[in-house]
Amino acid sequence: SRSPCDAACERSLPCGHACRGLCGEPCPDICRLCRPDDFPRDFLGDEFDDDVKFIQLQDCTHVLDLENMDNLMTGDRETVSIRTCPFCRTPIINTYRYKDLINDKFKTEINPIKEKIYGNEAKIKQKTTKLIAEVKLFSDANKHIFAENPAIRSAWAALYKVLKNQKMASLLKLETQSQYLEILEMIVGYYRKYKTDKLTALKQETLQVIQLLCKVLTTNVHKISQQFQRDMGTELQRMNSIIQLAKILSNGSFISSTDAPNVKQAAEEAKKLVFTCKVFDQNQAIIALKELQEAVNMSGIVQKAERDLIVKAIGSKAGSWYKCPNGHFYSIDACGGAMEISKCADCGVPIGGQGHALLASNAHAGEVDGSLHAAWSTAYNDMNNFRLD
Repeated sequence: SRSPCDAACERSLPCGHACRGLCGEPCPDICRLCRPDDFPRDFLGDEFDDDVKFIQLQDCTHVLDLENMDNLMTGDRETVSIRTCPFCRTPIINTYRYKDLINDKFKTEINPIKEKIYGNEAKIKQKTTKLIAEVKLFSDANKHIFAENPAIRSAWAALYKVLKNQKMASLLKLETQSQYLEILEMIVGYYRKYKTDKLTALKQETLQVIQLLCKVLTTNVHKISQQFQRDMGTELQRMNSIIQLAKILSNGSFISSTDAPNVKQAAEEAKKLVFTCKVFDQNQAIIALKELQEAVNMSGIVQKAERDLIVKAIGSKAGSWYKCPNGHFYSIDACGGAMEISKCADCGVPIGGQGHALLASNAHAGEVDGSLHAAWSTAYNDMNNFRLD
């Protein structure tokens, strides 16, 4: 470790001309007299003055003028990142002049963030043990579904295999695996709802969509990107609309009025929007489902439309809806994190929480707004506040 020296190098190059580098640094492999065409120029293409000193990066061998290089390495304290060569983007780690600066940045800025995201060994083991237990519990609770639906079982098996075989994973990796399990739980929830409600319509279509979702989920078992989360959230909204459409089409009121032109037209429009090959639009689907419901004089099926209107009216952020132990919905404004304990307006049980920690008896209600995790949670904060690509 040494302080960088700004004095000019007193050595001569092999060609006999003066070095344009710095004292204590490797001599830059440049000479204006012998190799004028290779001599550095500024970013506008103009020649440097004769007193300008240069530094050659040990990381990539590019030569830059000292003033701009020092500004690059010491400026922009707001951004936590490793500086890179302006020409080739090679990380600057091994250049002698900046060794102390680089080591200090790793110690005070980069390493703490890495530990927060990737975790230490104790936290990783704790999280791994907990996640494996949750995966096993999920299996025990859904054995009959595994027997009925191989696609769901395969999606579960893919996650379990990864967890059992990985020697050491980061907290970030484990968090994405938790999200995988959460998505699978939602898929199973829709499958179970179709079965328990004893629906008869759209059976083949429902099973095909579930199979496709499980296949896509399995393909992404090693990495769940933010884009994948958004895409899967959209498809889960579609799945919700399929179940609602199946409820209407399985109802006796619809079956007895299928010959009515307005009912037939409303049903076709709903199917078209729910099963569209384009990006699923939940708002349009809800409108179509409501119109179909009204055409057959039904009520109480498309409840999410009303919830969406509430979400829009309040302006809640994604993930700020929760439910009490009895399944009644409520939202938390501002950051979406629980800061006080209150009572459910419907049944009087405790709701909310303290210090951004939700009561254990309450749960995130992702079915209201299609969110995959609570607004104030490890998953939400870590995945959305850090760009790691």
